[in-house]
Amino acid sequence: MDGKFNSMLKILNILDSGKSCTPSSLIEELMVCERTVFRYINSLKEAGFPIAFDEEKKTYTFEEGFALKRANLEKDEVLALRLARKLLMSLDPAIGEAFHKLESRIQESFLGWSPSKDYNLVFSPVRDGTSTPSIEYNLIKIFVEACNNHNIVRLGYHSLHAQEPTQRDVEPHYLYYSPDDGFWHLRAYCRLRDDWRTFALDKITSFQVLDSYFLPRMMKDETLEEVMGGFGPYVDDEPTKVVVRFHPETEPYVMRRKWHPSQQTRILDDGWLELTFTTSGIEGVRKWLYSWIPYFIVDEPEELRHQILKELKQEARLLR
Repeated sequence: MDGKFNSMLKILNILDSGKSCTPSSLIEELMVCERTVFRYINSLKEAGFPIAFDEEKKTYTFEEGFALKRANLEKDEVLALRLARKLLMSLDPAIGEAFHKLESRIQESFLGWSPSKDYNLVFSPVRDGTSTPSIEYNLIKIFVEACNNHNIVRLGYHSLHAQEPTQRDVEPHYLYYSPDDGFWHLRAYCRLRDDWRTFALDKITSFQVLDSYFLPRMMKDETLEEVMGGFGPYVDDEPTKVVVRFHPETEPYVMRRKWHPSQQTRILDDGWLELTFTTSGIEGVRKWLYSWIPYFIVDEPEELRHQILKELKQEARLLR
């Protein structure tokens, strides 16, 4: 972690302890100038921390009711409402909207928290025609609390291609369900790899929510944009433009639903159907395309075209 990160984390710890947190004390504690202190405070506010300045005491403070480590006994019930609304919205938008109104009325009876705020780090992009997601409710509840409270989590994780599980400390940012593979995933910054990683919940062998905290590396309004940019559970790679043509016979099946939020569709003069996406890398699209063999042609990117051709040749040799 760099100096700025450590300094901002110190500010959060001081605020959470309830100690005096004046601009002059921060200048002395962090050994920076006044302008830098103000910049750190503004960065924390932009990250979603409710920091106010007490004019009477001339000190920064968290808004009433907020703490980095807090027990919210009703949060498990609120999470159940959140997940139920996501599911209902996928089944029937009208029912989902009615449920949202009910959720809002329940919210009004509890001052000091907001389901839409506390659980906007849970995504369930269930598409039309998919089955109900199977979830480990208690595990999701624990990780959502860790995301909201910015707790570091120590994971034991056994990835698909690893012989042995690894232990790593991660900074959890959000969870999402992928209907393409039928699993829930945790998006987190992995301190072992010093990079972003996606963890399938079914591959987590152990976990411990630590009594230590992190400063979010991603703004809350960026999380939905990232998860919707992926194709299936794949959100790790850079945005990539993908152009694919489908045989005219597939039109009734391809047009049944929108496969990606960025999808653009047009029917070509020869009757073929052209789909254009901008996705996070090509891994998710590649696996999806295999379900359409032999009724598609990849036009972009060249890397995807060559990779599919290589793998099809390998499969053909195995089938001889």
